[in-house]
Amino acid sequence: MRCAHCEAEFTPKNVRGRFCSDKCLAAAWQAHREHALARIEQILADTLTQVQAIRQRRARPGLMAAEGRGGHG
Repeated sequence: MRCAHCEAEFTPKNVRGRFCSDKCLAAAWQAHREHALARIEQILADTLTQVQAIRQRRARPGLMAAEGRGGHG
């Protein structure tokens, strides 16, 4: 079997074994954690951009009124 992190050949100690060592398990966990944090940061950045766009539209009252009439007839 190949390690899920470093892809080295190894014999698992149990049926569910996916990593060749505790070091690879920890490295895989850290990589997953960093990927998840990067995804959360991207979602927050996108949300902030959307909030800023909404605030800019609200600063121009005529634009919001025109948008509201166009979609709900």
